Amino acid sequence: MDNKFKEFVGTNILSIDVTVFKLVDSLHHPKGPIKEAMQLAADAYGSDMAFISIHGTSGAIQTMIMSVVGEGDKIIIPRNVHKSVTAGIILSGAVPVYMQPEVDKNLGIAHNVTPETVEKTLKENPDAKAVLIINPTYYGVATDIKRLQILFTATTFH
Repeated sequence: MDNKFKEFVGTNILSIDVTVFKLVDSLHHPKGPIKEAMQLAADAYGSDMAFISIHGTSGAIQTMIMSVVGEGDKIIIPRNVHKSVTAGIILSGAVPVYMQPEVDKNLGIAHNVTPETVEKTLKENPDAKAVLIINPTYYGVATDIKRLQILFTATTFH
């Protein structure tokens, strides 16, 4: 710890970490409000489970990727992903399969991949273990999530 910071906060700074109190709950083994919040989030998104992340979106993206794919597994991704996706793929040892997003030539920006592009890429890579979709893109462009959900429901991932 930096000496100036240590002089300011003292040597026992970690004793005031509120995550150690039972009333606050625990991210590692939630039993109270955190568990309830995760269940409410899962219900809201129609998923089996949701997790709360305290290390930002990049860390959550990397965790998500590493929990689904491993060494040598194929993951299908749009070409315009954030560097956190690339880092998660590198950390997992997975192999990216890129999809070209639609490009708006007037604005000079990449939009999203179409359901047709996703379907074609899935057919070309039946051994893919996962597909990661950016929605919306960094420019706020959304894709047809309902069509993708139907497509993914009909797809068997290995």
